[in-house]
Amino acid sequence: MNTILKDLRFGIRALLRHKSFTIVAVLTLALGIGANTAIFSVVNGVLLRALPFRNPDELIAINKVQSGEEGFPGIAAFEFLAWRDRGGNVADVSAYSSDNFNLTGRGEPERISAAQVSANFFELLGVAPLRGRTFAADEDQPGHNHVVLVSETFWQRRLKSSGNIVGETLTLDDKPYAIIGIMPRNFRFPNEYDVWVPLALDRVRETQGNMFTLVDVVGRLKPGVNVESAQAEVNRLSAQTAEQMKEKPGSLAVVPLHQQLVAGVKRTVLVLWGAVALVMFLACANVASLMLSRTVGRQREMAVRTAVGARRWQLVRQLLIESVVLGLVGGVFGILIAVWSKGVIASFVPEGLTSSVHDLNSINMDWRVFVFTLALSIITGIIFGLVPAISASKPDLIKTLRESKSSNVTGFGLASIRGWLIVTELALAMVLLLGAGLLVRSFNQLLAIDLGFARENVLSLRVDLPRSKYSEPKQTIGFQTQLLEKLKVVPGVESVATVNHRPLSGFGIIAYTQIENNGPPDRKKDKPLGIGSVSPDYFRTLKIPLLSGRTYDDHDNADSAKVAIVNQAFVRRYFPDSEPLGKHLGFGCKDGPCRTIVGVVGNVRQESLTDEVTPEIYVPFGQMPMNGMTVLLRTKSEPTSVISAVRNGVLSIDANQPIYEVKTLEERVAESVAVTRALMFLFGTFASLALVLASVGIYGIISYSVSQRTNEIGIRMALGAQRRDVLSLIMRNGAVLAITGIAAGIAGALALTRFLKTLLFGVEPTDLKTFVAVSIGLLVVAIAASLIPARRATKVDPLEALRYE
Repeated sequence: MNTILKDLRFGIRALLRHKSFTIVAVLTLALGIGANTAIFSVVNGVLLRALPFRNPDELIAINKVQSGEEGFPGIAAFEFLAWRDRGGNVADVSAYSSDNFNLTGRGEPERISAAQVSANFFELLGVAPLRGRTFAADEDQPGHNHVVLVSETFWQRRLKSSGNIVGETLTLDDKPYAIIGIMPRNFRFPNEYDVWVPLALDRVRETQGNMFTLVDVVGRLKPGVNVESAQAEVNRLSAQTAEQMKEKPGSLAVVPLHQQLVAGVKRTVLVLWGAVALVMFLACANVASLMLSRTVGRQREMAVRTAVGARRWQLVRQLLIESVVLGLVGGVFGILIAVWSKGVIASFVPEGLTSSVHDLNSINMDWRVFVFTLALSIITGIIFGLVPAISASKPDLIKTLRESKSSNVTGFGLASIRGWLIVTELALAMVLLLGAGLLVRSFNQLLAIDLGFARENVLSLRVDLPRSKYSEPKQTIGFQTQLLEKLKVVPGVESVATVNHRPLSGFGIIAYTQIENNGPPDRKKDKPLGIGSVSPDYFRTLKIPLLSGRTYDDHDNADSAKVAIVNQAFVRRYFPDSEPLGKHLGFGCKDGPCRTIVGVVGNVRQESLTDEVTPEIYVPFGQMPMNGMTVLLRTKSEPTSVISAVRNGVLSIDANQPIYEVKTLEERVAESVAVTRALMFLFGTFASLALVLASVGIYGIISYSVSQRTNEIGIRMALGAQRRDVLSLIMRNGAVLAITGIAAGIAGALALTRFLKTLLFGVEPTDLKTFVAVSIGLLVVAIAASLIPARRATKVDPLEALRYE
């Protein structure tokens, strides 16, 4: 131990004597370690950290499976009710679903997020309220469920942190709810909500009616029971329930709850971590190159120490201690970089890259992160110090003491260590640049998609009319009619319309229906149709092209003949060789197809940018009024300038009716590509860092090698070599290394970019254009980095070079 401490003190003094080398090496390592630590803190918080619930390993999710996909379309409430009281391997189950309410009676009305949950939901998870209590069993019954739990955030934001809030009343959708407790801020399951209310399933309605509720189900295993046993039991109970209800048994999947929550982000996070790991390896190669350069100047020292009796392992130990010290110092600065960069990442990354339970902003650097950083710093120091240490620990005593040069260190061709370090750096940079290039191409493909509508200068917002107040269709139609009349006269508004669903967020209604000259719908083979309830100016407001027939007007109402407008995808599926106008379909009809097709419009991407266009039927709002509607306003200038007038217009009709999700269509489109944009930015940042490190490494290695070969270059020029010959020699060696590194990078990318396949759209992981463009770009950078020291080599004065020979 005493010897190691002596080596440590000697190493620290040696590093302090060479401040420039130490600073460059520490900064390089700090960038690599900092990036890895930041991403690992995300990996740790999202993928590794246990769920913040009691005995989280016992929690499971039970999903309906269709076509191998989990969680579609949800579990029927009658199934949940049948399982709830049967015990078995699953100790307890609870159901939940998401909802929204209009909050009124406390200042300006607001649309707030809510979860409907079974009474045992919080007890099953093992989460206690901050104040008050959770739901009692009798409060989870229809008619007795007017109690509510509020989140700590909502309590502070909207209820002004009132100390006597428990026992007060909230008015939600015009109904009074008694506040019985406050849930802590860090409780985010199944998502982050403002309030929770009892689910209050009606057993009679769910088991005997024609309609049933879909819910999500979470359960807790009995101690010692595994997921496989629970799966077998759930399959048995599901089959029994289906037989009792005379339904076709569904396929169910039992998975650990943590596995389900991270399923959507696991691959993405790991791909990002892999990209940062490549940056770390590149930083190691760069610092190894610096260490090799420094080792050349210490070969006489190593030779002297060997001559006076130092063993080889003692020399290796000394050099490795110095490199580990560099790694640890780099790790300290890396943590500072990680703390800063994690905040930047958290502010940039959209929700699609995080799980529902863990908030990225709340992810802290716990002991796992510090252990990871410590281990990474030590391992990094060993990795980049090992090759220089081994090389320097076996000096040729006679040659070194006489000349102090070693060709295997100072050279930079493929026969040298330094040459292979260049190849490694270029190969790693190539993999990262190809990944970034593929994501850029994918992002551009997304932006180039024809949405089917004009998104410029359009404001969108949601209005949800509570059924407690707007229970009759004529009431909903009356509100919508007044709203359109008021908004049409707002200064700057060109046209206004409503539709039942949110743009680029899927359909509010999907259905199977009978279509003239077609057989009954095949639910096993065909996808359901999308249904849109629209006002007359919907197509004009979004500039959706009318291809044939007509659009709607005010005469298409509840008293007129039932009509429909369909999109091109509908025509291609059902009328590929005939005229659709005048044909009939059965949506909204009691006795066969009764709704006449009066128009055909262009396809609109309603579900997402990447999904195929679904056949869609548009019906007049007057014939199918919906309490939930998206209002769309096309304006002559900046859409956000009319928000205040729109809000006032809504409140003038109903003083308790809020508007929410107020966004421009351009913002909605931007949100739909936010995950791809974030990945492109992060990957591009890592690739840019890799490119800088690689180009600096190439320049440094070649520049140092040229300085070490000054005598050789002077002799060549003294014997008649021209400047272009020297330039060609250096550039030829640099080009060979660059081409070798790029080729190695392409081979590595072919193996690794397949992990990006699920993150790409319209681009294959082996896209030739991307590979060619990145290869040429990196080759140009590598040659440019070689050119500067090569040109300097041509200016060597032979007399000056030979004077010291």
